[in-house]
Amino acid sequence: MRTAPGDRILSDDEWAQVARRILYASGVAPEGDERACRWIAVRHAPDHIHIVATLVRADRTRPRHRKDGIRAQAECRKIEKEPHRHPGCRDR
Repeated sequence: MRTAPGDRILSDDEWAQVARRILYASGVAPEGDERACRWIAVRHAPDHIHIVATLVRADRTRPRHRKDGIRAQAECRKIEKEPHRHPGCRDR
C-alpha cells in the first residue's frame, strides 16, 4: 500500500491500523482470531508498506481467503475515502 504523492506521511501506528484492516477484510487475519495467520507489515520507506502473511493458521487449517484480493481492494477504497488518510492500494 502506498500514499499518493502529496499526501501526508502516515505514522507507524496509522500504517499498522491500515494493515490490520486489510488483513481482516481479506479473511487472512480476522480481528480477535488468536489462531489467525501470522503476518508482518514492513515499512522501509515513508510512503508505503508491504504485507507478508502465511496462508496456514495456527490450528493448521487454511484461512478463508477466497476472493481475498477483491475484499482487500474494497477495504483500500474505503480507507482512501477517509478524510484523514489516503493510502492507496496499488496492484503490481
